[in-house]
Order: sequence, then C-alpha cells, then structure tokens
Amino acid sequence: HVPDPAAIVGACATLARADGHVVFSTINRTLLAWALMIPAAEGLLRLVPRGTHDYGKFIRPSELAEWARAAGLATLDIRGMRYNPLLHQARLVEREVGINYLMHCRPAA
Repeated sequence: HVPDPAAIVGACATLARADGHVVFSTINRTLLAWALMIPAAEGLLRLVPRGTHDYGKFIRPSELAEWARAAGLATLDIRGMRYNPLLHQARLVEREVGINYLMHCRPAA
C-alpha cells in the first residue's frame, strides 16, 4: 500500500545497520492472492474495508528481491504466511508464497 515500493526498500536499506535485519511483508501478485484478498477478504468475509487492496500494487517475490539487491540488501529467506480467518491466526509456511509472504534481508557484505 505504498506508492513507490522500490523507494521504500531503498529507504529501509539506508536505515539498516551493517549487522541489521530488514523484513518485508507483502502480498504476491497472483490470481489466488487476488481472489483471497479482494473478493474474499474485502467482500465475502469483510475482514478489511472494500478498496483496501489494489491488485496492481501486489508485489511478486522476484520484484521485491530485485529492489532489495539494487538497494544493497541480500535476501536470506522468503516464507509464506497462511491466515485462518475463523481462528484469527497466522503462521509462517516454508514454500507457500503465492498469497502473503515475508522476505528476510540483510545488508550485503
């Protein structure tokens, strides 16, 4: 939900100490993410207000990793996040990055 995600990544890289960590959390630009975030979360379940998500602003992991590299960050890990709306619980999952995901970076040496 930011107008220039590459600039945000760059700003985070600038603020990170040499031994620091930077973690980004976002939504992947996939058909499944669109279906679960917009019609389901905004419409059917009303978890967030309508219009909260803009599919065009969803970010593929490859895009985020490229912005991180360009900003001098090394990507250490990418994990998906699975949310259960019935239990209001979220958990990290190793290989499922098709919807929500987190990317762990550190300043490159």
